[in-house]
Amino acid sequence: MSRRASIYLGIAVLVILNISCAKLTEEKPVTMGAVAVEELPFEDSFPSNWGKLITVSSAPDIRHWVQLWFEDDEGNIRMATYNIIQNELSDQVRVFHRK
Repeated sequence: MSRRASIYLGIAVLVILNISCAKLTEEKPVTMGAVAVEELPFEDSFPSNWGKLITVSSAPDIRHWVQLWFEDDEGNIRMATYNIIQNELSDQVRVFHRK
């Protein structure tokens, strides 16, 4: 192979490598909306101003967690999660405000 052919082949390889290693576009995560999050003020109980416990629900995929739903006097809904196997409450509570 001649020197000129080797140079052209080297350039072609560099161009192909440069094209094949181009940075992919980054996809941004899809967000479905913002739900307010509060810290649970106590480790073992709920504040009385959260109102009444209106329902308890669970998801089939995560059987050891249950969701406790509270409604306060203004109609705001709070969802706290409880792990029945570890006997502990999650420290984050979801809040759905009424407007």
